[in-house]
Amino acid sequence: MIKSTTERKAGIALSFLSIIVSFVIGFAVTPVIIKKLGDSEYGVYTLVASLCAYLNIIEQGLADTVVKYIIKFKIENDRDKIEHFSAVILLINGLISLAIVIAGVILYNAIPQIYQNSMSALEIQTAKRLLILMIINLIVSFISNLYQGVLTASEKFIILRVTEIANLIISNAATVAVLFMGGRSFSVVIVILACNSAFALFKFLYCKLKLRHRSKLHKNAITKGVYLELLKYFLAVLIVVVVEQIYWKLDNIIISIMLGATFVTVYSIGMSFHKYLMKFATTISKVMTPKVFKEVLSGKDPELVTNELIRISRMQAFGVYLALCGLAVYGSDFIRLWVGAQYGEAYAIILITLIPYSFEIVGNIRNVILQAHDLYMKKSLITLAVSILNAVMTVIMVKLFGIIGAAACTGAGVLIGQAGINWLLVKHRCCDLKRFYLKVYAKLSIVAAIMIAAGFASKLLIKISTWTGFFITAAVFAAVYVVLIWFIVLDADEKKSVLRVIKKKTSNKENKQ
Repeated sequence: MIKSTTERKAGIALSFLSIIVSFVIGFAVTPVIIKKLGDSEYGVYTLVASLCAYLNIIEQGLADTVVKYIIKFKIENDRDKIEHFSAVILLINGLISLAIVIAGVILYNAIPQIYQNSMSALEIQTAKRLLILMIINLIVSFISNLYQGVLTASEKFIILRVTEIANLIISNAATVAVLFMGGRSFSVVIVILACNSAFALFKFLYCKLKLRHRSKLHKNAITKGVYLELLKYFLAVLIVVVVEQIYWKLDNIIISIMLGATFVTVYSIGMSFHKYLMKFATTISKVMTPKVFKEVLSGKDPELVTNELIRISRMQAFGVYLALCGLAVYGSDFIRLWVGAQYGEAYAIILITLIPYSFEIVGNIRNVILQAHDLYMKKSLITLAVSILNAVMTVIMVKLFGIIGAAACTGAGVLIGQAGINWLLVKHRCCDLKRFYLKVYAKLSIVAAIMIAAGFASKLLIKISTWTGFFITAAVFAAVYVVLIWFIVLDADEKKSVLRVIKKKTSNKENKQ
């Protein structure tokens, strides 16, 4: 049996590999998809994915609920509660899947009316066909929801990350093959559906056969009070997930209605980097979620929780700010080389939205602390209010400034929402935020300022016109960043940890030889 600490370390390492694979695949595949489908059809594809994301919000809310309560019942060492809870989740998933089908039918019939002034008849027909397949994909996702949560709560991070990487490689390779054989967006979604279904089945079998997980109703296993607590928590998580969708998906829908599908393509290119940074940041926080849940639920001192928050956030920040500084300096060159100069507005969208977003994703383990303290409902109400304001302002700003206006509203909304969450953490004394910000950002801000200034200065001397020049420049930039982090930011314990890892890997290589 692999220990939890080994699972966490391996999970983090495999998650970083997953990010690299995801980025490399996205870097290589996205231009192919845009070229093969064209701006119009790719915009429709992105739009339908955004619409389906709203139907998927309940699934995401349930995922967090499954993890928290399976961990809670494991701490109580009550197998009957785990089995009963799992059976209840499966019943809920079945009912929600039915609701999604009904909502999908309504949306299917409403698409022509919604987009009659901004999309052609062919685009509307494509959107309707894609919607059917994506709804089926959502139902598959719901079926596997419970087993994803069981694997996370059981800290089976290795199997989770390996299946994720395998799905990435297989689905994207099949997508490219289908496109080169003449397939369109409909064929792409069929490929994604087939891969997701296969890996959902694998997770189900692993939980049943390897973990011996059972779903069975037990009379009086869970009291009415626990059900009410569970419902309150689920609703809080659900509201937050709705807000996330408003922040990151509503813009596509508003832009498609007001400006057309082609503008969605430009905007989605600018927003594509968020998923990589979010994945990097959540790689560490997701792996550490069960541990932090256990610490808070077991009544650990807030100072110790703050120490854990700082430790996790510093690891996140080192990577996030390397990417952020690099995009600030070389983002316009990357966009030009990657998809073409005609998508130049995507660079502004990257900076306007990604700088505020960096403050949210660094230290996002704060959300776990709020969940464990039963404060998630309060957080959800704060972020819901901000999201409504964001939606109203986006409509106004798109009229005035186009897609740049939409990006500005999204960035401002993220900052306001983060300020509200920080207020909540301070008010309820969940952790020491002042110490958190000093430890995470004080020295890192100095490094970021040096890197950005030096980067723009170097661009006055060196013009980047090829991928070779870009990658060489990026490698030098990253190397200088790492050196500055070592001498300015890392403390003695962090340096010892890095040297210990290097020494261990070196000795392992020598032993193999």
